[in-house]
Amino acid sequence: MNAELTDFQKDCLKRAEEVISLMHRKLEDIRVLGITETYIHAKIAATPIEIWIYEDGAEISGPEIDDRLERQDFESLAELISEFGVQLSGLLGPHQG
Repeated sequence: MNAELTDFQKDCLKRAEEVISLMHRKLEDIRVLGITETYIHAKIAATPIEIWIYEDGAEISGPEIDDRLERQDFESLAELISEFGVQLSGLLGPHQG
């Protein structure tokens, strides 16, 4: 698939990689998927957590985790990206093994 990612998707993925790296983890199985909408799916290594980055939103999922960040809930896409990083950091913080 020769899909074109939006600037939002690129920036959101970059932020996820930065936050995850600070937590001494890494993304694995990063894939660009989709038929009608291009999206990114990846797993956070050594955790059951997965991320999904859509054209104008993001999702974090796993056992008892279903965090959806949608464009209409934020003043800007930059705010959404920032909150995505905050939520990832909270999930991967010191309380995680």
